[in-house]
Amino acid sequence: MHILHIVQLYYPVESGAGRYFAEVGERLAAEGHRVTVLSTDAYDLEYFWNPARRRVETPAETHNGVRIIRFPVHRIPGPPIVYPILRRLMVELSRVPATAPLLRRMAMLTPRLPDMRRFFQAHAAAPPSIGIPPFALIHATNITLDFAIVPAFDFARAHSIPFIATPFVHLGPPGDSSILRYYSMRHQIDLLRRSARVITMTGLEGDALAARGVDRARLRRVGVGVNPAEVAGGDGARFRAEQRIDGQLVLYIGAMAFDKGVVHTVEAMQRLWAQGENATLALIGAPLAHFTEFYERLPATDQARIRLLPYAPDQVKRESVRNALAHRLVRDHLPRGLVLRPAGDRRARGRRPRCDRRWARRAAGAVRRSGCDRRRDRPAAARSQPGPAAWRGRLCEGAARADLGSDLRPGARSLRRSNE
Repeated sequence: MHILHIVQLYYPVESGAGRYFAEVGERLAAEGHRVTVLSTDAYDLEYFWNPARRRVETPAETHNGVRIIRFPVHRIPGPPIVYPILRRLMVELSRVPATAPLLRRMAMLTPRLPDMRRFFQAHAAAPPSIGIPPFALIHATNITLDFAIVPAFDFARAHSIPFIATPFVHLGPPGDSSILRYYSMRHQIDLLRRSARVITMTGLEGDALAARGVDRARLRRVGVGVNPAEVAGGDGARFRAEQRIDGQLVLYIGAMAFDKGVVHTVEAMQRLWAQGENATLALIGAPLAHFTEFYERLPATDQARIRLLPYAPDQVKRESVRNALAHRLVRDHLPRGLVLRPAGDRRARGRRPRCDRRWARRAAGAVRRSGCDRRRDRPAAARSQPGPAAWRGRLCEGAARADLGSDLRPGARSLRRSNE
């Protein structure tokens, strides 16, 4: 079977969606399927609207059995701010009924991938004799980067190819739809409604899409996972020495963007520092421009408590995990996220782990929402949130000082996936 993936940021970019689809694609390739990924030449997310950011030079290659084709990004003339202005205009226009066709056309203004259209045209016109098997399935991701999804969706519909979408919808804070609106515009929901299947990470993401008209019969909750071998084996002592860390460590790994929760994490740590806590916050990931501006405005005393490690290699990430009191893996489309449990936890020794607010509080790293809650049937907005005093107590607990990364071995249950 020939499977086509549409992933806007893919290898060697270590984006969340890219890693997710690499896991899927490489396993399919290992099983004997043919897998092709259509991506872009963007290395940084901001390259889609800012040509000064990094790009991938190689137009095509094969990695771990997966064929990767990268299309150059084109933009309309103008400064980088043109893109956010356009998207904000689209969000406001989406309030008006019957605007899906117009929004669809606006989504294709900038950035653009004209070579993707030509690729589909050539593939449709290619005779069977040249040996290129037709696509049996098309799977696309990142609904907010719809400029790459729409051409693939049109091709799938025109040739009766099943189309699957994994939108990675960011829900935003409970009761605040300002972020969600960028993932649920009328043309985006229309595309998801007409997809053969829509894969979600959590039940809350599925609920949000169902509330906006996506048929629940099309929704499939798959969730996320972690390969323990990829995060085990770091030298914790070396990381502490190199980063000059002598107290507790709270770790954030992910894109440094507002809608990923990094700003909220910093603000939560500021409240703890104001109470006299000796804790260091390590931030690992690609910083977006708005976070860089936020960071530069922080007081020098707070910057001194932060270890900013953009684009850190995997080995540094493993070393940081070995030291972390709390590992902030909570994402807006993974509202209860993944929890790293300290070695020695009885649930890490072969028993099926249960949801535990205590561990979630530690894992959230003093962030506003806890990582999980036993009261699964209650909406996030209705749950009581631990205040600064509770976070402070968790930070100081002797048991919480255990090494989170010391028991990440194959088969261990030190990592659990949220059922929500």
